[in-house]
Amino acid sequence: MTSQPSQRHPPRYCHAYRPPANGACGFTLVEILVVLAIIGIVTAIAIPSLLRSRMAANEAAAIGDVRDAGMEAMQQAGPGSPLVCPSTPGRFSGPKSGYLRGCTSGVFWATPLTQNSTGIRGFGVDATGRICFTNDGSIPSMSKTCETLK
Repeated sequence: MTSQPSQRHPPRYCHAYRPPANGACGFTLVEILVVLAIIGIVTAIAIPSLLRSRMAANEAAAIGDVRDAGMEAMQQAGPGSPLVCPSTPGRFSGPKSGYLRGCTSGVFWATPLTQNSTGIRGFGVDATGRICFTNDGSIPSMSKTCETLK
């Protein structure tokens, strides 16, 4: 019987032509730091756009709430009558979607709870159904020269 010579496999190398100490290959510190840097860059790019879309969604919800409350009050008051704020707090009062909502002097309004965080503009609707806004987050004056939504 002749024995066959054992065939030795060449040593296995993982990184930089070094054989692994315990037989398993892993990631180097540089590779892990590069991956963490890429994740940090992507996060830094994504977070501001996500916050802007959240503020836009809060403003859209506030506009819808103001419009709904104004339409409801106009239907109850009748044509040509001024809007009357409800005497008891109803479903259109208090905080919701980052905006504080309420009614004063026949104007239904919504203002951001935290300026530049939950929203930027303040909204209001009057007896004509016109929705006005302010860029500083305050309650609109509802004068004839207020900025209206298009």
